[in-house]
Amino acid sequence: MKKVIPIVCLCMLSLASSAQNRITHYSIDMELLKTTVWLLEGSRYISPQLSVYHKHWMFQTAFGSASIDDIVYQEVDYNNSGWFVSVKALHRILGKTQGINGVYMGLGLGISDYTEKGDITFGGNYFDDFRATLKQQNRSYFVQWSARIKQKLGDKWIIGQGIDITHIVNSYNQPEFPVYYVPGSGIVNIFGDRADNESFSFGLSINIGYQIR
Repeated sequence: MKKVIPIVCLCMLSLASSAQNRITHYSIDMELLKTTVWLLEGSRYISPQLSVYHKHWMFQTAFGSASIDDIVYQEVDYNNSGWFVSVKALHRILGKTQGINGVYMGLGLGISDYTEKGDITFGGNYFDDFRATLKQQNRSYFVQWSARIKQKLGDKWIIGQGIDITHIVNSYNQPEFPVYYVPGSGIVNIFGDRADNESFSFGLSINIGYQIR
């Protein structure tokens, strides 16, 4: 999968450079929902995206970084810092052949590299509290099914909304505690199970875009 994503990116650039202007459009998008939710939690999530619309297809590349703070497994002060890259190809199933407006469905591939830290405090009856830091690092590869509704607002602005279902295809490295969050995928242990987690995640997306061509 390491070689697949660069190849897809090159194909997107080739398509963008060779296609006719009248049937190809480009936009720069920014994820709003995940950014806002994590910001309210005191965390950071940034995911700019490049979208290419050609005939009845939408090709999208996303680059993102995250620094997530949370309290998980009841007593662990959790931090996740990492980055991700993903590419998608979505087919318009409703809407005109040309243009941007429509309903899209498709698949994507992604890589996520992240480090998880967990701080645990043990109370002492006779001495000061003892604080231990657990750390583990992962590189996860994922396949993502996506559905999107795209609608232009005026001449340049685009609003998008949809859902993502993601499957982590390789095993987690989790010697200290179950992996809780995968950047670009989402929470893989939504119920906070201290013994196990999942390889699937589900997420909603709302993004705003600006048409550059």
